[in-house]
Amino acid sequence: MNIFVKSFASIEQATPILIMGTLALISFSFLKSSSIQTPDPVPSTRTSLDYYLNHFSTAQLNEAGHLKSFIRGEYAEHSLATKNTLVRDFLFASSGTHNSFQGKSEFADFNDDANQLILRQNAIINRIPSSLRADEVPTKLSSEHLIFSQYPEKIISETSVEIEQGTRKIHAKSMLYDSDEQKMRLTGNVVAKIATRVN
Repeated sequence: MNIFVKSFASIEQATPILIMGTLALISFSFLKSSSIQTPDPVPSTRTSLDYYLNHFSTAQLNEAGHLKSFIRGEYAEHSLATKNTLVRDFLFASSGTHNSFQGKSEFADFNDDANQLILRQNAIINRIPSSLRADEVPTKLSSEHLIFSQYPEKIISETSVEIEQGTRKIHAKSMLYDSDEQKMRLTGNVVAKIATRVN
């Protein structure tokens, strides 16, 4: 009788452990058999990039070894999908047939298949006439959005622009400058101010 009582007491003490172990096994087998659905991956908002550059510069020379163009940037990335290059903290110089151009902006982008450079945010382009056009005054263009093409030489602003030529300052809502035709077309609230020189 004592042996039976002792055996029953041992089983009674082990019962909670056995129950907990059994429940754990049942829970594990249930979780293993049930299909766990993984959330759909969040689609990327960035297009696929094939390369990027940090603190870069590049130069192009003409046949005589003189500088034809120069580009510098803090960071650039090229997209395979759009064939577009986006540059941050952009600086460029370009020597054309009739003018030399120097420009800078916080951001710039250009397409592989397009002959234009788009400068955005605090964009400035300086046009310096060549020695063949010594009678022309250098021009400084300032806007939030300037489009520059080298062949043919054109500068377009579809946003407010400021033009500085010597003592003259001109403001307009948009501008088209064509170097080959020697024309600048200004539209929308054109205001010109000429500073008087004191002798």
